Amino acid sequence: MNLKSWNDADRAMEALAAADAVLRRAIAKRDEALAKVAADHNKAIARPEGDATELSTALKKFAQAHKVEFKPAPSGDGRSYEHANVTLGFRKRPDKVDIPADRYEQIVEDLHNDYNDAYVRVRKEANLEAIEATLQAGHPTDQQYLGSLGISMKPGKDRFFLEVNREA
Repeated sequence: MNLKSWNDADRAMEALAAADAVLRRAIAKRDEALAKVAADHNKAIARPEGDATELSTALKKFAQAHKVEFKPAPSGDGRSYEHANVTLGFRKRPDKVDIPADRYEQIVEDLHNDYNDAYVRVRKEANLEAIEATLQAGHPTDQQYLGSLGISMKPGKDRFFLEVNREA
């Protein structure tokens, strides 16, 4: 569609509003139909889903009670038992560092002071708000320094928007 005048644009906007209204009704109708289908199928899966949950819970309790009987897997990463296309067992998770939450900040500060950041990660990033304030404030020395680094203010760009008022 090639619009050549504001009158053409007005007609296109009217057509868009009408098309959007039709689209919203169609989506609402589809969502209603999907909700009905889901409700019907939810009834059909409720019992097997409950059975699967109950059996899974029972197998987990059984496995925990018999944990010592599981044989190590050939790869050594866990212990499992397989039967009827179902495998249950235990996998060892990797060890992890544990830092007490109630003392975390103090521990990080101690690591920083005692090991010169060998165990502390510091993320450096430009403070864009401070740079913007400096450039807008017009301090010649600071502006000159920031400019020497290649930092400047870029004018904002217009960004097209199109909104359909759905309240009307």
